[in-house]
Amino acid sequence: LGLTPNGLTYLDQFRLLITEIGNAMGYIRLVRSGGLQYISNSIKFIPDIQDPPKFSEMTGGLSAPSVAAAQNLDKTVDNLIKNFSTGTDYFKMLVSVIAPEFRNEQNMHLRNFYIIVPPLILNFVDHMLISKEKLKTKKGNQPLSFCFSDDGFSIGLAYILKLLNQYLEFDTLHWFDSVTLRFEAEIERITNQIKAAAPPPAAKGAKPPPKKGPATPSVPSLSEEQQTMLLTKQKSKNFLHEFELFRFSFAGARIFFKD
Repeated sequence: LGLTPNGLTYLDQFRLLITEIGNAMGYIRLVRSGGLQYISNSIKFIPDIQDPPKFSEMTGGLSAPSVAAAQNLDKTVDNLIKNFSTGTDYFKMLVSVIAPEFRNEQNMHLRNFYIIVPPLILNFVDHMLISKEKLKTKKGNQPLSFCFSDDGFSIGLAYILKLLNQYLEFDTLHWFDSVTLRFEAEIERITNQIKAAAPPPAAKGAKPPPKKGPATPSVPSLSEEQQTMLLTKQKSKNFLHEFELFRFSFAGARIFFKD
C-alpha cells in the first residue's frame, strides 16, 4: 500500500490512532486519580464520614448569616463524602455513550475489527523493539525519537474491542497462545541446530597441536552459520519477551472495562 510522507505504513497510522485513543483514556484516568487525591486531602478533616455532624442543627439562637454559613458547610461536607465514597467510573460512562454509535448499522464494517488486531499487535511489538534499540544507537546530533514504554495502544485496543463487544471473538483466535508456542518452538529448534553444528569434543588423552607464540586462552570458535543462528535465536527471544509484555499490559487494560 506504500508509505506516507512521514515514512509510515497505513498499519502504522492505524496503530498510532489507537494509541492516541488510549492516551486520551489514560488522561481521563489521570484526572480522575488527581480528583480523588484532592478529595482525600480535604476529607481527612471530617472525623466520621459514615455519620457526619450537621452544623446547621447546632445554630440555634445564632444570626441568619451564621445559619446560612452552617448550611453551606453541610452542603460542602455532603458533596465531599458523595464524591469520595461513590465517585464516577468515566470509562464505563464512555463505553455506554459511544458503544451504540460504534455498533450502529452505518458502522457495520467494524464488525470484523478483531481480525486486524493480530497484525496490529505484531506492528506494535516491532515498533517497541525498534524504539528501544534507538536508545543504544543515537548518532551525533540526529534527533532521538524513542520510548521504552507505551501503554496507550493496549488501553485503546481494549477500549475499542469493548465498544464493539468483540472480546469473545478475539479470544477465540487464541492469538497470544499461538504466537507464544510458535516462538518457543522456533527457539528450541534453533538451539538444537546450534548443538548439532557444534564440533565434537576432543577425545580423552588427545593433545592439541603445539602453537607458536604466546599462550592465549582457548575460546571456542563459531562458524558463520552458528553466529547467524545465535543472532536469530536472540532476535526471537527479544520478540517473545516484548510480546509477553504487551500481553500482560493488554490483560490489565481489559480490567478497566470489565462489567
